[in-house]
Amino acid sequence: MTIGKKKLIYNILALICSIWFLLLGWFWAWLINVIFVFPVAIVGFIFWRLGQGSNKPILNRIVGWQLLAGLAVTLGSLLLFMLRN
Repeated sequence: MTIGKKKLIYNILALICSIWFLLLGWFWAWLINVIFVFPVAIVGFIFWRLGQGSNKPILNRIVGWQLLAGLAVTLGSLLLFMLRN
């Protein structure tokens, strides 16, 4: 397997993890976020870092922005959760 193909696979796996993080990052009930979402986000960040320098840099940028958006959603929902309770 070539290095470019490996980096593409890393980017696709990071994309899946970042979508998971973005969709479920707001869910703080019973701290499910800490158990099911943060580990996937960390693995996605690692895959994103491993996939940098691929033949398709736009995919890597999209994953980076999705991870950042997921972090913003998570922290924003935590702030709202803390202010309301």
